[in-house]
Amino acid sequence: MTPAKKTALLVICNPAAGARQAAETFEQELLPTLREHGREPAQIVSTASPGHAGQVVVDFLKAVPEQQVDVVLGSGDGTLHEILDAIDHAGSTGLDSRFTELTFALVPCGTANALYNALFPPKPEQNEDIVANAKVLSIRSMLSDANTARPLQLARTTFVPPSTVDVPLPPGARTSVAAVVTSTALHASILHDSEALRATHPGVERFKLAAQANITRWYNARARLFVSPPAVPGATLTPGVEVYDPAQGQFVLYKGDAASADGTVVELEGPFAYFLCTTSVDRLEPTFRIAPKQCSFPPPPLGSPATMDLVVVRPTRDPSVLDASEQTRQAFAQKCMSVMTGAYRDGAHINMRYGPGGEVLEGEGNGPPVVEYFRCNGWEWIPEAADDAAHLVCVDGEIHHIQPGGKAVCQALQDFGSVKISVYA
Repeated sequence: MTPAKKTALLVICNPAAGARQAAETFEQELLPTLREHGREPAQIVSTASPGHAGQVVVDFLKAVPEQQVDVVLGSGDGTLHEILDAIDHAGSTGLDSRFTELTFALVPCGTANALYNALFPPKPEQNEDIVANAKVLSIRSMLSDANTARPLQLARTTFVPPSTVDVPLPPGARTSVAAVVTSTALHASILHDSEALRATHPGVERFKLAAQANITRWYNARARLFVSPPAVPGATLTPGVEVYDPAQGQFVLYKGDAASADGTVVELEGPFAYFLCTTSVDRLEPTFRIAPKQCSFPPPPLGSPATMDLVVVRPTRDPSVLDASEQTRQAFAQKCMSVMTGAYRDGAHINMRYGPGGEVLEGEGNGPPVVEYFRCNGWEWIPEAADDAAHLVCVDGEIHHIQPGGKAVCQALQDFGSVKISVYA
C-alpha cells in the first residue's frame, strides 16, 4: 500500500479584515479545534501589512519538504488575491519547480467573502447560531475524512503596454490574478471611487455612494472574447464563445455578426455600461448572484480549457437609445439598476429582455436580452484613449490602470503549472 502523502499546515490570519475579530476567533476557537483533530500548524502568522500573506506562503512553499500544503486562511477575498499574485509572480522557478498541491480552508473574516459565500451559499432561514457555525464549514471539510477539495479556477490579467500591444502576452508585462472577480466599466469605477470615501464612510455605504456617482457613465472601449486550444492533448475543447439563451435556459454557441467564422472569437463594440467576469463564484455578496450559472450550470471539468462567465451590458442594444445625451444616459441608468436588483433576486437579470420601446421585461417577450452573458476562455479590453474611466480594471478589489494606448488581456487558468490550487468546500 502506498503511504499517504504528508500535508503541511500553515495558518494565516489577517487581523485587519472585516470587523477585526479574526485574531480573537482564531486564538479562542479555531486553533484549539485544529489541535483537537491532530493538526498542529507548522507556522501561525498574523499579517502585518499588505502583501505580507503572499510572501509568507511563498517562503513556506520553498521551505517545507511536503508536496501537499493546507492553508487555513482567516481573511477576506483580498488576502487570497495577494497570495495568488505572489505565487504567480514567484513562478515555478522561484518555487524550485516542485509539484505542490495547495489547498485553502477559508474562514470568512472580510466584508463580502464572495468565494466563501459561493462555496457555502447562505440560507434565508439561518438564525444566529447557524450563521456562527457557517463560518467554519471549510475548516470542517478539511478535518473530515472525505476528500472535498475543489479545484479553484483563476483568471490572470496581463496589462499590455502600448509598445507591445500587438503581442498577445508579452514577457515581462504586469499581471494580476483573481479568484473571484475581474471587471472594468461600472464595477471597476465603484471600487476605484469607494477608496476615496473609506475614511468618511468605512462601511458598505461608500459603495452605494460610488455607484450613484457612476451609474450614468458609459465606457468607450472595444472587447474581444476568445476560446483557447486545450492544454492537454485530446482534451475536450469548447467549440467557440458561448452566450446564455434565456429561451433555452442554457449556453449556446454565439452566432451573431460579431463572431469569427469558426466561432472562437467575438468582437464587441462599445460603449459599455457593465463588464465583469468570474471563474469560481456565482455571487459577489451573499445574495448578489451576478453570474448565476457559474455554479448551477458549472464549467467543463479538468482537462478542458478553463472558462469564465462574463456579464456584459451595452447601452446601444436598447431600442430606445438613439444618442449618448445626458437625458438618454439618465434613462438607461434606471435599466442598469434593474439589472443590479435582478442579480439580488437569485440572478433574475439574465432573463431580462427589451420590449419594442426599450422597456425592460422579465421572463417574457422575445426581444434582445438586456444582459449579454458569455462563457469563454478569456477577453481583451481595449479602451479608447480619451476615456480615462475605461482604463480602470478591478482584480479582486485591487484597482489597476491600463496605460494609454495599451490593453488588458484576461485569461482563465486551471492552475499555476507546478502549483495546483484548491479550496475545501
